[in-house]
Amino acid sequence: VILVTVLLPLQSFLSRRFVSLRSHVAKATDARVGWISQAVTGARVVKFNGWELELQQRIDRLRANEIRYIQTSTRYKAWNEAVYFVASLAMSVFIFVVDVFWAGQVLTA
Repeated sequence: VILVTVLLPLQSFLSRRFVSLRSHVAKATDARVGWISQAVTGARVVKFNGWELELQQRIDRLRANEIRYIQTSTRYKAWNEAVYFVASLAMSVFIFVVDVFWAGQVLTA
């Protein structure tokens, strides 16, 4: 019971955080794709005015922000999955230990 009361809220927190970060990833991706689309559409104007470097730097900053969100959300997802798999193993071991050692059940093959 203690394991469940600790692991379920933890898993719930990690899941909510992951979903929140995925929405940030989507917004960051949309912003970057929008700038790239504008750059492709206005390529002549960008080249004519010599704005390539500024545009590249802005897109690079947007991509770095997007990657930061992706990495953070992936970490939360990994922790959530780790908790999920460890919880089932921990519950199995706990039930086995209680059944064999505390309840005095004899193991038979």
